[in-house]
Amino acid sequence: MSNFIKFGMGVNETRLNKQDVVSIKKVSSSRVEITYRTIDPTGKNPYIIAQELIGMPDAEYENLIKIIDED
Repeated sequence: MSNFIKFGMGVNETRLNKQDVVSIKKVSSSRVEITYRTIDPTGKNPYIIAQELIGMPDAEYENLIKIIDED
């Protein structure tokens, strides 16, 4: 099992450690909001919370939820 999830394609592909995912929320029929922890570029905090709103088909969304729930 991989500890990483991948979404998007090509230059828009993003890989996240499963442990860094805070939430995944379907906001419309083809849009998903992913909230995750990432490094703080200022160095003042150990991490910051970031969000991405991406287009994602239902099948890909269901697969993403399945992958995260495997652990």
